[in-house]
Amino acid sequence: MVSRKGAIVSLADSKSEALIGTRLEGSRARSNLEAIWRVCRSLVGARTPTLPTAPIVSERGAVKNPQFPTEQTIYNSYRAMLHIWRKAYYDILNADADPPLAMSEVEMIDTSHMDSSSAFVVGRLKEIVFELTQRCNALKRIIDEAVPVPAGDLPEEATAIMEALAAWTRSMANGMFLLDEFGLKVSRRTPNGTRIMDADLFNNLSRFTDDFQNIQKARKASRVS
Repeated sequence: MVSRKGAIVSLADSKSEALIGTRLEGSRARSNLEAIWRVCRSLVGARTPTLPTAPIVSERGAVKNPQFPTEQTIYNSYRAMLHIWRKAYYDILNADADPPLAMSEVEMIDTSHMDSSSAFVVGRLKEIVFELTQRCNALKRIIDEAVPVPAGDLPEEATAIMEALAAWTRSMANGMFLLDEFGLKVSRRTPNGTRIMDADLFNNLSRFTDDFQNIQKARKASRVS
């Protein structure tokens, strides 16, 4: 019987093969994709999976192949392969996690059996989820008005950013950080040097918010004119 991790890796393999199949046989682009695939698979399929970032993949690949694509080349030309295996990594990381709740299910969480402190935290989290849902809906409406395609058809990169952000928020439930009524904090259980957020995710979120602010500025300018 195939394990959940094995199934996730197998699916990523299938997606990788399909992506490689879009490149000409014998081309440099195809051989680069195949090389990146092998490195990403070794990182994600290891006993302890490693997130396949461009710097790590480039460094690992260059050990055996001096002609391996550089970090910047992976970002510019082969990020689709990176995305496949980053998603596989997060899927493996959350393979045993409970499925996400719909907003209606969140509202139905009963806090009457909890102590006052836990009930307060859960209540606050419900408020945050509701507020974020409202903001996301508003953002989708803004994007629908600002671009010629509906928000549901955003490019793959935007979807990848949101998937990575969702995986990050779920990972905060592992107990290494503390969420109280004031915010998310480093706790006594947080090991020294623990990474708060992956650099790629932070940079992508920064670009995403910059794009959003630019859209707002453009909308305001068009109204003035």
